[in-house]
Amino acid sequence: GSFAASGLCAETQAGGNGWTVMSNLDHARELRTSDYGRSWAVDTLPLTTRAGGGPTSVTFRDERHGMVLGGAGDKPESGDVLVAVTIDGGKHWTSRAKPAILRGVSGGVYVPGAKVPTVVAVGYAGAAFTTDDGATWTTIDGNDYWSVGFASPKAGWAVGRNGRITKLSGF
Repeated sequence: GSFAASGLCAETQAGGNGWTVMSNLDHARELRTSDYGRSWAVDTLPLTTRAGGGPTSVTFRDERHGMVLGGAGDKPESGDVLVAVTIDGGKHWTSRAKPAILRGVSGGVYVPGAKVPTVVAVGYAGAAFTTDDGATWTTIDGNDYWSVGFASPKAGWAVGRNGRITKLSGF
């Protein structure tokens, strides 16, 4: 199944493109379509899966460049793979560095209109961003977040427990 708490386990774009991520204890998967859902392809993701962990979020900046992010469950390990990127629309995925967010990511999105392609990721122990497709991450804070979204580089919000809403801007 898909982790839906962040609302970011599926992405659609104009022209019939769509992606969703899901997992079981053995495999993380991405399903993709380019014909408005009439047909689907399934690919295995390199993300770590275990009870309470797996892919939680998929985001694309265009029809070819995307990122999947995930959580590690309650007991993260140093070798966990929590981020992967694609440059071919989701046919192939490459593992990337994980942000310094304990237990991993609950949601992540590209910032629309950012000066350079930027992904902001949030999780139960903070928020971080990358401007180099996940090769490196910069920590924003250590608050508890469930989801994130942006209207523009100047207007984004991360939301979490107890009504927490944090405005994010300047990307």
